[in-house]
Amino acid sequence: MNRSITGWILCCSVGAALAVRLAQAHHSLAPVYDTTQQVSLEGVITHFHFVNPHPYLTLEVRPESAEAQQWRLEMDNRRELVEVGMDEQTLKAGDRVLVKGNPIRDGSRALYIRVLDRPSDGFQYSQPGSSPQVRRGR
Repeated sequence: MNRSITGWILCCSVGAALAVRLAQAHHSLAPVYDTTQQVSLEGVITHFHFVNPHPYLTLEVRPESAEAQQWRLEMDNRRELVEVGMDEQTLKAGDRVLVKGNPIRDGSRALYIRVLDRPSDGFQYSQPGSSPQVRRGR
């Protein structure tokens, strides 16, 4: 076989293997979030950013006898959230929510949301596996 063809095939094979590895790394939470730990928060949404690739919200949490804390809470990818009926109006500043999720490994105030409940109207967002789920109303 011609050397240039062999080199081209080798280059394409390495490129394809690298692309698959990068795609797997992007979708794995474990390098960024501690999936063995769970944190529960209650607070008020101050911002909902319905952006690509992952929407996130800022939550103001007021622990007893402490100053208010701002937490960054990441959700599943935007495309899948749209598929289950979410949009930029689903969550709003002022919504009081209860959240459970995996904390970020660097120790900052951030987590990946597993369950978000809005008691005022029974809305629930959950990420039990590889796809998000939404339940509306009571």
